Amino acid sequence: MGGELLHKKFKDLNILVTGVSSGIGYAVAKAYDERGANVFGVDINKIKKPTKLSGKFNFFNCEVQNYNKMKEIVKKIIKKNKRIDILINCAGIIDFKSIENSSIHFWKKIIDVNLTGTFISCKIIAPLMKKNKKGSIINVSS
Repeated sequence: MGGELLHKKFKDLNILVTGVSSGIGYAVAKAYDERGANVFGVDINKIKKPTKLSGKFNFFNCEVQNYNKMKEIVKKIIKKNKRIDILINCAGIIDFKSIENSSIHFWKKIIDVNLTGTFISCKIIAPLMKKNKKGSIINVSS
């Protein structure tokens, strides 16, 4: 009975997850998808793992730091589903090199994806949630 209740709880939710091609973002998207939510995944890369995501899962290929493209994606979601209930920002990149061997160029890319991408998603979606008087934003970092 507990599983049925959990499934009903997420059934009508519209959830946008960034960074869905692998890692935490993939696991989060898959978990909500399995529980019946409408999941919208955003990532610059295609999903790497063999997957059995439902027909309710929608993938958008996009760099999260691209404001215009993200705005366009959100517009499409809102047009079809009227709202976004939960935003989960998981997109992120990392440089495993030592600081001596890291480049300034890659450092700027990390800031652009990890910080600016999160800022952009929140900037676009928070006003919509405010207008609907409900919504949750979860920012994942490490």
